[in-house]
Amino acid sequence: MDGSDATSLEQAYAIAYRELRQRAHALGPDGSISPTTLVHEAFERLAHLQDEEGWTPLRVRAVAAKAMHSVLVDRVR
Repeated sequence: MDGSDATSLEQAYAIAYRELRQRAHALGPDGSISPTTLVHEAFERLAHLQDEEGWTPLRVRAVAAKAMHSVLVDRVR
């Protein structure tokens, strides 16, 4: 990944992070997990994917949202 790709990926992650935090806060406190923890756990699941090619802002948001959903499902189990 060259410098411009890394910058684009960082920007995509920053945008996705802000959007998912807003959505996590909109869910309201349910007592089981804080919005910050929810988003951080979701992004931890994405850490290993950063070396892959073809990341677009839309793909980052979609994969991050799916990871956030997985965190919630795992908490319920």
